[in-house]
Amino acid sequence: VAEAEVHARFAVTTKPESAGFQNHLGVLLTRLGRYDDARQALEAALDLGGDTTTVHKNLGLLLADQKLFNEAVEQFRLALAQRPNEAEIHGLLGETLHRLGRLEEAEQELTQARSLNPRHAEILVALGSLLTQTGRQPEAEQAYRDALEARPNHPRALYHFALRGTGGEDGPAAIDIATLDASRARASLNGTD
Repeated sequence: VAEAEVHARFAVTTKPESAGFQNHLGVLLTRLGRYDDARQALEAALDLGGDTTTVHKNLGLLLADQKLFNEAVEQFRLALAQRPNEAEIHGLLGETLHRLGRLEEAEQELTQARSLNPRHAEILVALGSLLTQTGRQPEAEQAYRDALEARPNHPRALYHFALRGTGGEDGPAAIDIATLDASRARASLNGTD
């Protein structure tokens, strides 16, 4: 990881006008938990201009990691202003609005994300979580089933069914806790959850 940072900083030094290199450094520093340095790199990328959709998205992720949800919402909205049909960003915005308790807005964004990419497991799981919270269990169950269809052994979808003790008629009938643990371990190694 330290070597990756050295390479990223070298790239920025050799080509300081590259928003892509600044963005890459910002993402790397975010993953290392060095939020102030990451924010500085991402803001430098924004200052360089061009298509800043990805930079706004990454800055939104950084701010959400820091639990600065209102600021994260603003960044996701700026990203969507440039790419309104980006399912992942609608999903991230929906999840962030959900964390803020703005459930109607969150559902609108997650529904839009699902319509843009109906097989995006993370979006389906986020929608399932929201629907569970709002008491719409049959719809939530379907969202979790769809997530498992899109990505078998998705840890959060499996966890949902494990908590309920059933997968419903069409879902996994019995979740093996070893499968759940193995799935979580793979997700952790792959940088997904």
